[in-house]
Amino acid sequence: FAGTGGISGLITKRATANSRRSRIIQVMQLPTMIALTLCIIGGTDQADNSPSDVKTGKKYTKIGIIIFLFVYLLLSSLVVVTMKDIGNAMKDERRIYVAVVCALPFLAVRLLWSFLSAFSHNSDFSLTGSGKPLIQLFMAVLEEFIIVCMYTLAGLMAHKY
Repeated sequence: FAGTGGISGLITKRATANSRRSRIIQVMQLPTMIALTLCIIGGTDQADNSPSDVKTGKKYTKIGIIIFLFVYLLLSSLVVVTMKDIGNAMKDERRIYVAVVCALPFLAVRLLWSFLSAFSHNSDFSLTGSGKPLIQLFMAVLEEFIIVCMYTLAGLMAHKY
């Protein structure tokens, strides 16, 4: 469907701003996976009893959160840049774009909670269970739930190629 003008058309075009955006998104998958891996390793190390593992875990988690912050800022920039071209997209693809735009603030709150839990010395944002459950509920769990629901609905409402 390279000639139909949809997302598949944007991805298959060469030497355009659209293809550069697509390549940036593809390249950003690697730092995202690295950040996820670092945060998983960091979280499991922080749950350990060894003080050296806990210290290493905190370091890995902080590095992962910083990478996630960088990826979020790049994603937000791409959303803004894409705004001028969204009128050319098909209706179903605009719904996906709207879902991404609507998810960004929720993702920002979730990232803020992660940042505070990793870098703050405030025990209310602790990852290890001593944090306040209501803060975690309203800054992490609900955000993830809402984002997943938005993306699921946008995907279900999109045209099947």
